[in-house]
Amino acid sequence: MAGPGPARREWAPLEECKRQLLSYENLFVFTTVHPLEDSFDVEGMAAGKERHAQVRPQVVRLFEEQYGNILVLSTGGCQLCASCTYPNAPCRFPGKLQPSLSSYGVEVNRLAARAGINYINGVNTVTYFTCILY
Repeated sequence: MAGPGPARREWAPLEECKRQLLSYENLFVFTTVHPLEDSFDVEGMAAGKERHAQVRPQVVRLFEEQYGNILVLSTGGCQLCASCTYPNAPCRFPGKLQPSLSSYGVEVNRLAARAGINYINGVNTVTYFTCILY
C-alpha cells in the first residue's frame, strides 16, 4: 500500500484535486438508491440525500479506523457542518472536508460504469454516490 495521502484538504484547483486523487492507491465506491414518487419529487430526492448522509459516516468511520488518512468525496458537497464558513473564512475542519465528486472533476456516470454500478436504477429513483480513497 502506498503512503498516506495528503493530511490537509482545502478547496483547490482541479490540477491539485487530480494530484490528491492520484496520491491514493485504492478507491471504494458505495451508493444508496431511493424511490421517488415521480421525476419531479424534489422532497423525495432531499430525503434520499439525507438518508445517504446518515449512512456515509458509518462507512467512513470503518475506513478511517483501518487506514487512517482517507479522502471522502460524496454527493452534493461536504455537508459536514450545518453552516459552511467557505468562502468567507477557511474551513473549520480541513482534514475532514468531504467535497463533492464533481468538484474534484469526477464524472460520476463514468465512475459508475468503471465500477460496475448502475448510475440510473430505474424510473422514479435517485442514486447517491460516495467515494472513499485510501
